[in-house]
Amino acid sequence: MLAISIAEVRDYVIVIFAGTGVFVLLLILVMAFLIFRKVGPLLGTAKTNLEHTKTTLGNIASTASLVSEAVIRPTVKGVSFLAGLRQGAAFFIRFYGRKVGNKDE
Repeated sequence: MLAISIAEVRDYVIVIFAGTGVFVLLLILVMAFLIFRKVGPLLGTAKTNLEHTKTTLGNIASTASLVSEAVIRPTVKGVSFLAGLRQGAAFFIRFYGRKVGNKDE
């Protein structure tokens, strides 16, 4: 009769699990290598696109600064000057527009 002890079963289980672990580890390494090989060129392209985007954003920032200096700032100064004139005129109209001797109004 075939007599197998618990120690032999334990040894077989350890060998099977170790072999399976090594196989899964090798499979994961191969898959990671293949994915890296496929994704590598995409990373280079993404880096180039990010550099172009950075350059474009720099151009946009300089254009916005130029517009601010040439258009917006003088417009704001002019509008605020006109608002000051209007308030000054309203003050003088109220101050000098009152009649001193007429108490009916």
